[in-house]
Amino acid sequence: MNQDTPLKIEEVHARVYLVAPGVVVLHGVPDSTPSAIDQLFEYASVLIGDYPAPSLIASLAEAGVPNAAARFRIKENIHNIGFIRIALVFENNTLVRVATRFILASLRGSNAQVFSTLEEACAAFSADRFQT
Repeated sequence: MNQDTPLKIEEVHARVYLVAPGVVVLHGVPDSTPSAIDQLFEYASVLIGDYPAPSLIASLAEAGVPNAAARFRIKENIHNIGFIRIALVFENNTLVRVATRFILASLRGSNAQVFSTLEEACAAFSADRFQT
């Protein structure tokens, strides 16, 4: 896929879904182009609607390494949607999980957490929704 080739709508819908009100799961794509990133976040925004204080669970098991333009689009979309919490899921990659935890700890005040499995992240973020 090149930068101008859109994802199929079925693929977007399979990769982005709600697990609780305001809690969206987004599965990264192997070819993390700016247009693919925008499509995934656009659908996430539709699913969230006007829900206050949404949360994002990003499953990065299949995600390719985004280039600078795609990283910019990720940051912009996260900011524009207004996610208050983010879960990063790196299944089967202990080194990346540990490194990411160190990076997040150095940021102080980061709203991101790292999880080993999608199930753990969904349970944690969904449970918090019902305690507020």
